[in-house]
Amino acid sequence: MLRLPSEPFSLKQGSDFPYDLTFALACNITSALRTITPWSALVGPEISATMQKLLPPRIWICNDLAAVTGSQPNFNVAKNCVLVRESLEAKARSQGECLIIAAALAERSVNGKKCHAERVFQLEKVPLKREWFRNYTAKLLESALRPGLDHGIGLEAHGQNMLARFHVASETLAGFVVRDFGGLKLHMPTLRQHGYDAKSSPPGSVITTDKLLEVWKKDHHTIFQSHLNQLLHALKSHGDGGWAIVREELSKFCDLGRVERRWLFMIS
Repeated sequence: MLRLPSEPFSLKQGSDFPYDLTFALACNITSALRTITPWSALVGPEISATMQKLLPPRIWICNDLAAVTGSQPNFNVAKNCVLVRESLEAKARSQGECLIIAAALAERSVNGKKCHAERVFQLEKVPLKREWFRNYTAKLLESALRPGLDHGIGLEAHGQNMLARFHVASETLAGFVVRDFGGLKLHMPTLRQHGYDAKSSPPGSVITTDKLLEVWKKDHHTIFQSHLNQLLHALKSHGDGGWAIVREELSKFCDLGRVERRWLFMIS
């Protein structure tokens, strides 16, 4: 069986090539035709540069450096774009780390009974799973939720857009890499308070909003309902204290009580 990716795919020239070329798949999978829209191509380089300045160095970013898009005025026609995206694999290797697509941790082999996270990191017992998942959750919230709280940037932080950074020697999680800015949500009033804008975003773009709740919805859906939920089910921990760990780590992370209560309510 040929298994197609659910998002646009990337090609690399070699292990030391510093860029990835990301193409539209142009196949209808699940809910949509998997393409790269012109507004993704237009806004990617500007948002990459903005996040590079706003976010702390511990949050790595695969910058969108350039793009090619159709010139048709109808975006439904001009949506088979190509992105030139920075590759951070060489940077990871230089620090003794490797990059793993986060969604791959929840996958398993065709006849396997354990997900790759269980198998690779030898999570044989429940206490080991809980400790590993707690550390994973804490670092994911710091990488994916921090931009929304501080700067009004809601990342599309599901498992395919986040790369997990692991120390090769110790096999411990070092942090995450953010990529793909076509599905993020920008709260423009907050972003402008920090002196930034999204001037390259065309009128009617789906990534800009004046409603902060839209950012929280994006974070809630991609971080909790998708990313962590998928991993919890793969680890068979969704009914074994897994969500309690998420709530505890979220409570530690949030500084503002009203934000904390909103999130705790949404995932309880």
